[in-house]
Amino acid sequence: AKKGDTYAMLLSIRSATSPPILHWKCRLPEADLTAGLSSSPCGHYVVGGGASGTCFVWSSVGNGSMLRTFKAHYRAVTCLAWSDCGRYLVTAGADGMVHLYLLMELVDQTGRNSKRALTPLHTWSFHHFPVTCLTTMDSGRMASGAEDGHVVIMELFSKKTVATIKVPDGITCMTYNDNRLFVGTISGTIFSMDLDAYAMHETEKQGATLSQAERKRQEEYLSEQERIFGKPSDKDGATTRLFRSEWIGHDRSVSAIAYLVEGNEHRLVSGDQRGELRIWDIESRICLRVVQPWSQSTGATTGVAKKPANNT
Repeated sequence: AKKGDTYAMLLSIRSATSPPILHWKCRLPEADLTAGLSSSPCGHYVVGGGASGTCFVWSSVGNGSMLRTFKAHYRAVTCLAWSDCGRYLVTAGADGMVHLYLLMELVDQTGRNSKRALTPLHTWSFHHFPVTCLTTMDSGRMASGAEDGHVVIMELFSKKTVATIKVPDGITCMTYNDNRLFVGTISGTIFSMDLDAYAMHETEKQGATLSQAERKRQEEYLSEQERIFGKPSDKDGATTRLFRSEWIGHDRSVSAIAYLVEGNEHRLVSGDQRGELRIWDIESRICLRVVQPWSQSTGATTGVAKKPANNT
């Protein structure tokens, strides 16, 4: 291979004792894939996004040939995500744009369709700073987060913006579970947002009357927030805490978040730029354990547990 060549591979890992199965290997046309590689939910295609703003589409079956190259963004591609149905690819870039593409158009090799310029089905241009993360949600929805601190929730099939939520800091990562968004920021604070509570708040703000069941859920959520954080002292604080809470512990930018379910236990795992991991209890929002990076430990492969962070 030539010096500087970069390769990508698609592997299946069967078990810890069995060797992985190689499905696809390819020399990358662009070494700096700023958005990385993403395999389609059907497993037949691989998409990558580069610093030039170009996206690449490969077949991961057969000879693994490249199917298409297209210019997706004016600046670097930062994120790739698939819709929950697997029919759409969403790309985001440092230009602040979010584009929606139909998978069948990306892989269409019939006649002139394989050579024509690819136009997105829709573009969202709400963000004015680089988009840093995309998160797939239920019911054909997608959330994007950016350095401007805005979370934008998009409905892919209707091409509408469902909601925009602002947090005080630039967003670095997100994850979604059970109609709740967990947002990591550059300051180290993690925000969790109950989207049901947010939707009820927005509905009521527009003059609609909540049903008895919706009102009960809203009151229960606010009571739970008050039990953990104390009663807000001002009207704006009360409004915000109807749907948003803060998880404080990291003192560096949060670089990754994952939601884990083990039996009846629900945990949030977060990591920051220093390499520190924190394991949180979802219900109490208490940090259960802190795992320090190996470089700061004295040869131990597991981190040292610290006292749980104060989440008041």
